Amino acid sequence: VDAVFTLPSAAGAGMAGVEYEFSCGALSSGTGLSISPNSADAIGGNGLTVVLDKDLINSGASDRLGDYVKLICTGVAGATAWRIVGIIGTWAKES
Repeated sequence: VDAVFTLPSAAGAGMAGVEYEFSCGALSSGTGLSISPNSADAIGGNGLTVVLDKDLINSGASDRLGDYVKLICTGVAGATAWRIVGIIGTWAKES
């Protein structure tokens, strides 16, 4: 199953401390599962390069059932907007 999830703006009211968890529950033969930050935000952590407006992708080429990522919002827009606090599987940043 291919899916794109769009995160809300990190700078929105009450966003600090909001957590989202994403899990691969069905394998993909296509692009896989993508998590898309707001254009003013980035997803960082787990040694990944921090770039604004770039998706975090669990590709259909390497996804496995149970692959997982947990993100927490800092409440501040920009490079530190969303942080990875838990991860299983192969995830990469959009090029």
